[in-house]
Amino acid sequence: MLGAVNPELQKNLGRLVLVLFYGGLLAGLALLTSHPALRDEATIVPSLGPAKSVEIDEGDAVFQISHQLSRYRIAGPDSAVIAALHHSLNSGNSLALRVHMDGARFGEYSDTPEYWIESVEYLGKTHGPYRAHIRWSWRDISDEQAGLLRGVGLENAWRYEEAVKALDIALSDDGLSDGKLAIAYQTRGSALESLAYPDHRDINDRDDALLLRALEDFRRAAQLDPSDYRNVHWQAGVAASLGGYREALALYEDVRRRWPDQYFRVAIARGATYRQMGEFDDALRELDTLVAAHGPQKGMMFHYHRGATLNKLARYAEAAKDFTAGLENQPDFPWAFVGRACAEAQQGDIAHAVEDQRHALELVDRKAKLDSKVAVLDRRDGMAKVLQDLEAAQRSAPETPSAAGCAEFFTGPQNMHRERSPLFKSAAATVTVE
Repeated sequence: MLGAVNPELQKNLGRLVLVLFYGGLLAGLALLTSHPALRDEATIVPSLGPAKSVEIDEGDAVFQISHQLSRYRIAGPDSAVIAALHHSLNSGNSLALRVHMDGARFGEYSDTPEYWIESVEYLGKTHGPYRAHIRWSWRDISDEQAGLLRGVGLENAWRYEEAVKALDIALSDDGLSDGKLAIAYQTRGSALESLAYPDHRDINDRDDALLLRALEDFRRAAQLDPSDYRNVHWQAGVAASLGGYREALALYEDVRRRWPDQYFRVAIARGATYRQMGEFDDALRELDTLVAAHGPQKGMMFHYHRGATLNKLARYAEAAKDFTAGLENQPDFPWAFVGRACAEAQQGDIAHAVEDQRHALELVDRKAKLDSKVAVLDRRDGMAKVLQDLEAAQRSAPETPSAAGCAEFFTGPQNMHRERSPLFKSAAATVTVE
């Protein structure tokens, strides 16, 4: 026979049972609070860039990154991270984010994807960690919605193949509203376009087919959301990559007509298209016409494109001034330093060219420490070779003009002239110009 149970032992056993019960219950509830597709990895690293908006919403810091649709939230932000966000917004320096995939959601009154921040790296300092706020109501998210949230997050992080797979799930059934469908097609089109033509690949039908798929996705997005200029604007970029320059310029002009407030982006894009075509005078004319119509332009986008065009025209002193002006607004953009190094070397200022090229390489390496998939890593070897060539020129002829700093790092059809793709048979078959 068993003896009587010690009352204290009995009490402790009861407590243990309660702990195990409630612990298991809480664990079970945690598994129900968000979709399984959003729980298979703790964090992702989205693309780096400066903040374009910062606000406080119900105690959370809410912000966006330049050129991204997504919104990011920091739960319980401290004053240091809020200061970092505002400094990035005002200075143009880039933020590097680690993001909780778990807890991703759509805006309460919009289709905008939102992600919780795990940590923020800014100017060498890491802020965080911060937790995700996951709510019980999110457990009912559909497979298609989860695929869209996952796909957008992965596309932001340059993980394009994974993004396409996730977005294929999002588009596999009629589980999304028209607004979310438009985002899914838009994002998959962007990922497909990014997968086409890695550097140094010759023109081929396989990559052209990827571009045509991207074009079709942008067309579907435009049908679903005719109010978003990007769905037409991005069609134009793909058409140019396929060698359809006439169609691209017409589409950009259509954007200018239908969305007159987008005059800046249209001028930049048309100038870039003319540069692809090798029509450098026309490219510069687009940018100078923009200034004539709307006054002096600020920011990296304008000055980088004007500097790159001036380099092509061998107007190196003017090019260097434009790159310098751009760096006032975005001081950690490596390609502005690369462009200025070219302009300086061509003027015989080899010492400053070496300094700029070295700094560009340091910026790339700094970003690589944050994310091994950083987009410019595939060009690092070429950048290092240019630095070696410039250092050699500095030792042998430090004041002699040199082309050593002017290597082409962007060699795909997105940046260079090509013949029209045979798959791109006609404008009527692939591009709608209203």
